[in-house]
Amino acid sequence: MLNIFKKGETVDLAVPTEQFALNSDWYSWFNRPDLTKYLDQGISKNTPELQAKYFKSLGKDRLVFIIQTKNQVPCGVVSFSHINLNKKSAEWAIVKDNTIEPQHKRVSALESVALLIEHGFESLGLRRISAGQHTDLKGWQNRLELIGFKLERIHENQNVKNNQFADAHSISCQYEDYIK
Repeated sequence: MLNIFKKGETVDLAVPTEQFALNSDWYSWFNRPDLTKYLDQGISKNTPELQAKYFKSLGKDRLVFIIQTKNQVPCGVVSFSHINLNKKSAEWAIVKDNTIEPQHKRVSALESVALLIEHGFESLGLRRISAGQHTDLKGWQNRLELIGFKLERIHENQNVKNNQFADAHSISCQYEDYIK
């Protein structure tokens, strides 16, 4: 059982441990084409040992939480990377298995990001939080606007996976937009 870091209505954010990395299916999320379709991960096979090594390598510029259902079933991971407290900025990412409690899939993914963003602005003192996403995720972008994210730029052919090229969207949320 993981310690809950932040409670939500449909999901909680929990603190991963090395034991969790070794003994859970966290690693397998990055082996599933349905979850890595739009990610850099998924090109090479992930293992529990590689996931534990990743966990041990986490530094002060990265913060990772396991997304859990209210029944404490792990269903994804949400994280900050490139945390820069001098510039008060960070980037975020999410990988979520929507086959677990699919009735909450749209709400729980957005809530997971909202909980992370709230922590970034309210506890870490960030002023700007950004991400990049595949152009096919326009519906997701629309939902992210509910919590203050805006499209900043479209990068032509920036995403490349399996010799498939696609545009990438840069999005960000400024503290002022989060407050609104």
